[in-house]
Amino acid sequence: MYTKLLCFSTLFLISLACNKDKFQSKPTFTIKSINSDNIGPGQQLVVTLKFTDKEGDLAGARIGVQKVVPQCALSNFTDTNKYSISADVPASNNQQGEIDVIFPYIFINPFCTFNDTATFRFWVTDKAGNTSDTAASNTIVIRRS
Repeated sequence: MYTKLLCFSTLFLISLACNKDKFQSKPTFTIKSINSDNIGPGQQLVVTLKFTDKEGDLAGARIGVQKVVPQCALSNFTDTNKYSISADVPASNNQQGEIDVIFPYIFINPFCTFNDTATFRFWVTDKAGNTSDTAASNTIVIRRS
């Protein structure tokens, strides 16, 4: 009897694990692609981000962006106002999509006398206040000239 109960319990747990929904209330945010890891004057950095959200309440959500340059604190910034997911995105359960975040050179140019070696970090907070994990880029060189 104990063996049958143990087998049934194991099979039940396995079936629950297999049916687990990949969407969560906490949004996910991952970097799909970056147009270049070397940006110069007159160019722009384009980061394509993928997102998912179980409740689909990301329309109009602000995207947090942070530029980190360890060698030049003047070039660092954190912005939670400039970028957002379009308010026209229809709300739907198990929502997923992609968004391009575009940085013209003038917004990310180096403030020190040498090239920036930067990392960009991204996150999003949905209308219910759930914040995604932070997605971080690889190193991106932003040339001074």
